[in-house]
Amino acid sequence: MKDPFIKCKLAFVRSLSLQCETFLTNFQSEKVCVPYLYAELSQLLGGIIKKFVKPEKVVEGSALLKLDLNSKDSLLEAKNIDIGFGAKKYLKELKIADKT
Repeated sequence: MKDPFIKCKLAFVRSLSLQCETFLTNFQSEKVCVPYLYAELSQLLGGIIKKFVKPEKVVEGSALLKLDLNSKDSLLEAKNIDIGFGAKKYLKELKIADKT
């Protein structure tokens, strides 16, 4: 099966993994990190949520659990979702290829 969007999908996953990399690196330590876990996870999830949730709907801490991600009122329009630089680049290439 050939998926014309595979490069876009992989670039998006890569952008998410880069966002998670600092968190993962910081917590691969012999030091006691539990006191920092909540704040760091909240920051990580907040950063990911900001990619596709309207700014006025973004919340922090335990309020993230109550955020309704099934509501269209909470989500950005598809054209405004932050899919990352690489994924945007590949999408543009696909659009150009479709026009030729």
